[in-house]
Amino acid sequence: APRVMERLARERLARGKGGKAGSAERLLHLCPVAKKNGRGKVQQRLLALTTGALYNLSADGSKVKRRIDLSALGSVSLHESSGEFVLHVPSEYDYHLAATRQGAHIAPTAAPGGAASAG
Repeated sequence: APRVMERLARERLARGKGGKAGSAERLLHLCPVAKKNGRGKVQQRLLALTTGALYNLSADGSKVKRRIDLSALGSVSLHESSGEFVLHVPSEYDYHLAATRQGAHIAPTAAPGGAASAG
C-alpha cells in the first residue's frame, strides 16, 4: 500500500496538480503524517516536500489539500521524542502534524535555511 500511495502522489505532483502553472518542482521526500485540524480531529495525510513547496495530500495521494510555498514557511517547531511538529506559516495558519520517526526528519529540512526549533 505505501508504494501505491507514493506512486499516486508522485504522478499527481508530476502532472502539476496543486502547483503553480509551469512549475518544475521535483519531489524530494514523501511521508505519511497525522494532521490535527482546527477542531482537534486527527486526519491521515501524506506530506510531500518538493523543491518549491510542501504539499498536504490525501492519505491515498489522490488529492492535494494544501500547498505551502517554501518561501512562506516561517519556521518549524519539532518535538523530537514524539515526532510531532508544527509548520509555522505567518501569512496563513500553522499546521500541527505528527509523523513516524522517518517522517519527522522532514521538519528541519523543510524550514528556510534548515532552521528548526526543537522542543
